[in-house]
Amino acid sequence: MKKVALSLLALTFVGASAFGDDAAAAPKPIGTFTAWNEGIVQLYKQSGGSDATVGWGPAWNNVTGIDQEWSFGYDGKDYGFSGTLEFGQDNFGNSGVDAATGAGVSAPSLSWFGTYYKFNKYLELQVGKLRVGDYRPAGTLIEGNWATRIASSEFGPLLQVTLVDNLSLGVFANINQGALVKNYPYFLNYGAAYTVPNLGKATATYRNVDRILNGGVSVSVLAPATITAAFQTQADNSSSIISKKFTASIGGDFVENFTTNLDVGYSAANGSDDALGFEVQAQYAIGAYALGARVGYENVAGGGGTLLWGNTDGIDGSGGFEIYPYGTVNFDNSSSVTIGFFYTSGGIKGSESLVEIPITYVWSF
Repeated sequence: MKKVALSLLALTFVGASAFGDDAAAAPKPIGTFTAWNEGIVQLYKQSGGSDATVGWGPAWNNVTGIDQEWSFGYDGKDYGFSGTLEFGQDNFGNSGVDAATGAGVSAPSLSWFGTYYKFNKYLELQVGKLRVGDYRPAGTLIEGNWATRIASSEFGPLLQVTLVDNLSLGVFANINQGALVKNYPYFLNYGAAYTVPNLGKATATYRNVDRILNGGVSVSVLAPATITAAFQTQADNSSSIISKKFTASIGGDFVENFTTNLDVGYSAANGSDDALGFEVQAQYAIGAYALGARVGYENVAGGGGTLLWGNTDGIDGSGGFEIYPYGTVNFDNSSSVTIGFFYTSGGIKGSESLVEIPITYVWSF
């Protein structure tokens, strides 16, 4: 893209020299286009005593297949847009196979999209089927953000106000077609984020539509250590708590080129077993290359109760003891390719062990 921008600048200069006043109509250099995609090639996958298979991931994607989704965006002067296209295999439309059940599905071609406008540094408007995580808790250092967003692939406008430096307040109207105007208060979600430079950040979200409250802090004042803590609760119509989740992390580069992180988590929901888990990561980097491993344990089937496994790596564990050694090569613009060996012991309420050899690839520009 830099070459394109430089070429346009050169054309503008030539036009100014050749045509004088007429050059005022020459086009301005374009803004910045971005794109991102992540996929997993499953070279080997075996659950319990079943026959081994091959296939595609990641597990969190709506449909399975190579390059199942493509996130893209454009940033201009005080405005831009972004979105994610869903597709399975070579079908660029909206059909594919459900990653969890293997059944045929029809997913929206655009899983989310939005346009933003910045009127000044104090006010921003976003409109579309928005997926905005500005007010999510920091989550965990290994597995990233997990809490519900102020807008999670939902239609409506989001207004963000920054009247005081480092303090952002947001309100999102979850607009359902045909909904009565008098019900507006029930469709509003709220968010807040406050950043203290060189110290940390605090965030909070409340969603009226599903009575979800979450919040958290990320502290970096003890550099090189970073500490995070987050919670989320959900209530029913009578305001009784029906689910709760807590996570905490600590980690950093305490030795040059060597990163260590620890995540712990707990969750409980009505009608389900309490989940408790942890995950440890160690990674050593030499230039563009890195070797690392993740080791963890979770006491629920599926490994998803605390979201401490498979949340970002996209590998669907089965609970119990888990280990994932890997090697990564990093390229520019956050592109990378990773190959590893994944194992979970299972044995949690009849869950089976899982062995997988995944190649995870990310392309980005």
